[in-house]
Amino acid sequence: MIEGLVRVRTERLTELTRDDPPILSIVAYESAIRRPVGGPAVHQAQVRHLVDLAEGGPITIGIISDGSRCAALSSGSFRFLELRDQGTVLRVDHSAGSPVIDAEVEVRRHEALFRSALVGADTPEKSVEMLRTMIEGDREKSSYSGAQFECVEVRGALNNVDVRDSKDPSLGHLAFTGNEWCAVLTDVKAGRL
Repeated sequence: MIEGLVRVRTERLTELTRDDPPILSIVAYESAIRRPVGGPAVHQAQVRHLVDLAEGGPITIGIISDGSRCAALSSGSFRFLELRDQGTVLRVDHSAGSPVIDAEVEVRRHEALFRSALVGADTPEKSVEMLRTMIEGDREKSSYSGAQFECVEVRGALNNVDVRDSKDPSLGHLAFTGNEWCAVLTDVKAGRL
């Protein structure tokens, strides 16, 4: 079964890289993109691939930030397909499979959900920048740092976090996995560190 899914997804990918590719618009929650699949290296490669397709290919991507109130996609993932012989059909993904639905009322309902999600998502440019930041990380000064106090900067990139002294970056950094960093934050908040 897994081999079949890999084959189908690989064939779909070749469609996106052909000379006359289909137009693909994606809206996804930030948390779904940040969720690691296949380990850190695979996850980073997947996000980098999204950036490459969005910058030079047929994909337009909009990310709904974690802080957004947009709940348009809370019903789960779905896809629209324009088929020559059937018109617009809908595929709704869930654990039992991805049935094709051609009932007009369901297609229209999901089109309205998609339009609402587009409105709630960041622009394609801002979304690609968010993806780049997930890959490369952005340094952020601790909110507890002050001019007279010890200062630290944190940079998180997908499942890796590094921390350094902002007053003397030449000292290097401490590296943490995502789980280790969560444990550090938990201990700091509890007053154990």
